[in-house]
Amino acid sequence: MKHMKRTAIFTAALALLCLVLLFGVACDVSYQGPSWSEIMSRVKSVQMGVLFGYEKVSSDGTDIWQKPTEEGESIPPQTPEGWVAVLADLSLGDLLDQTKLTEKIENTPLSVALGMTERDNVWYTDAACTQKAVPLLSHLATTEIGRVGETIPDVRLGYLFGFSPVYEGESREGAPDHWEENGLPVTDGIRASLANLTVAELEEEAALSDACKSMTVAAVLGYTQDPATGIWYEDGERTREASALMQIMASAEVQDLSRTVDDAALGRLLGCCKVDGVWYTEYTDDEDAANDVPVAGLLALIGPDTPLSDFETRVEAVKTTETIGAYESAGLIEPFTTQQTAALDDLYADFALPEKPADTYTWRDLTLSEFIGWTVSFAMLYHSANY
Repeated sequence: MKHMKRTAIFTAALALLCLVLLFGVACDVSYQGPSWSEIMSRVKSVQMGVLFGYEKVSSDGTDIWQKPTEEGESIPPQTPEGWVAVLADLSLGDLLDQTKLTEKIENTPLSVALGMTERDNVWYTDAACTQKAVPLLSHLATTEIGRVGETIPDVRLGYLFGFSPVYEGESREGAPDHWEENGLPVTDGIRASLANLTVAELEEEAALSDACKSMTVAAVLGYTQDPATGIWYEDGERTREASALMQIMASAEVQDLSRTVDDAALGRLLGCCKVDGVWYTEYTDDEDAANDVPVAGLLALIGPDTPLSDFETRVEAVKTTETIGAYESAGLIEPFTTQQTAALDDLYADFALPEKPADTYTWRDLTLSEFIGWTVSFAMLYHSANY
């Protein structure tokens, strides 16, 4: 109320003075008071603190603004806050000077501009300290408005993600020791891997690549693992089990992904399981062996334990080491009929390979390349003898 009275009195006096001047000019009366330019100069010199209802007083040798109090009032003097405190020293004339006003605003901390309050090293968005400021605002609270733009490139992405930095020592320089979200440590996920990067480093391919190298495939894809079984799932509710290939890749770091896949056994890559040293394409774990299907066919011949990186080498080895009998047992060739078997037995008894005599080996003991060579040689011999 007192503030309103003073403002009204000031406004009325200024208006009355203007009327007197205008009346004097209109009536051609000689006016002996201050000139119009002098009046405007005085008006422009009025500081904003006065218009806001404060007065400047000296306290311990320092001039401060405070609300004037009547004699006998027991309330403590009020000092300006926020933008009022920032603009109090500016005069009405300064408001017309864009340079001075801009400089004042640019030198104002973000906390003042947004009315933030600090208590026990924690920033709040209200004076009552009931609403904590988001990490990004807390980080920039003491930054001057004019420097916010140049500061943003150095802001770590953790603040943009809404994480709170946690430092174990007293120093608050550099990257925090870890980040928290809702009071819990952030330990995985793409955001956790990128949290220590700055906005500027997002444009640096090397920095971004290094940050991503240590991420696990599970973190990238958002997989969750059952701690009891070690099985990976595609969703947080653990309703969709990841594929056999992803079970292998999930825990691997991105930088080791290629090596992880290369070192994986063919059996695992194809979804088989190994129980007590035996590979199965289907295993029920119901103690009924009739329901379990051991690995067969080409995979059995090559070997489920063979690493993917050795696949080509193993295939070449199979051609020169595995026998026709092994191919037949693996189901890679049609089983020989009784007549075919008898004919080949008789043929090999009369025309065995020197290094594998018939009294020690059978034609089923020949490797694929040997068997092909043997049959071709016999065909050529038969042709030359009969034609």
